[in-house]
Amino acid sequence: MAVAEFAVAGGDYMGVWEMTPKSWNWKSFSKMIVSIALHHNGSYDAMIASVIEAGELTCEPNDLVISYQINGRGKIHPTLIKNDRHVSLYMLDIGIDGSRPTLRINAYSLEDFDNHFVEFKNKCTAVAVVLEHDIGFEKWSRAHFPGNRYDVMTINIAESLNVKLINEGEYPVASIFNSIAKRFGE
Repeated sequence: MAVAEFAVAGGDYMGVWEMTPKSWNWKSFSKMIVSIALHHNGSYDAMIASVIEAGELTCEPNDLVISYQINGRGKIHPTLIKNDRHVSLYMLDIGIDGSRPTLRINAYSLEDFDNHFVEFKNKCTAVAVVLEHDIGFEKWSRAHFPGNRYDVMTINIAESLNVKLINEGEYPVASIFNSIAKRFGE
């Protein structure tokens, strides 16, 4: 189980350059950080490893930045960005409408999730109370979800299928046919 910190940058891109031990980074004033627990399976890890081995991506998975540009027709175009330097270059090339929202993902442990949620609680108490008590971690956080994940509605159908077939991992196609035959037999 991994936990991701989503930092969503707004459309005004007001900020300053900040010097770090590795490089100069753009520090945005219009950024909101939300901690969300994620579950990713071995397929995701294998995909990231193969991309890194192929030399297409020169960073670790927790440095990935995923950005989405929504055009006039409402379509979403995902873009992988290697590091903060590329984020600032990407932000400089803003579209006609003047906005290009970005989504940065950092993976960390469940203990770090708890620490970040305490920090989030201090900044946005009302929102934290709703997320923690009214909605509950079990509904919005996959790390705290108590049941099987195959019956959860998701936009990632491959993930749902992988969770459903976790016991039949060696022969997923045979399991699908057995499930279909069982349904027709009912």
